[in-house]
Amino acid sequence: MSIYLTKHMLDPTSHKDTSHSLRGRIGHLIGASFRQWQRHRMTASLYKLDDRMLADIGLWRGDIPRLVEDLTSRELRMNPIAPSSSKK
Repeated sequence: MSIYLTKHMLDPTSHKDTSHSLRGRIGHLIGASFRQWQRHRMTASLYKLDDRMLADIGLWRGDIPRLVEDLTSRELRMNPIAPSSSKK
């Protein structure tokens, strides 16, 4: 029978957990704030669409908050497309 040892088993202080460090907490706070801003931006863009456009993509106005909450970080990075408020 062989013994498998890892560096962490030999020296528990060698593994630094960044989630408890100040830098880790600040990074988490910034990331969470950025995702919240992205959700707000996506929600506002979808609310700008009229009911017909929402129906074309299979949404009801009441579905917007749930839909945006379920989006992944990658999906939140998409540029929302909505009719511009300025008319030429």
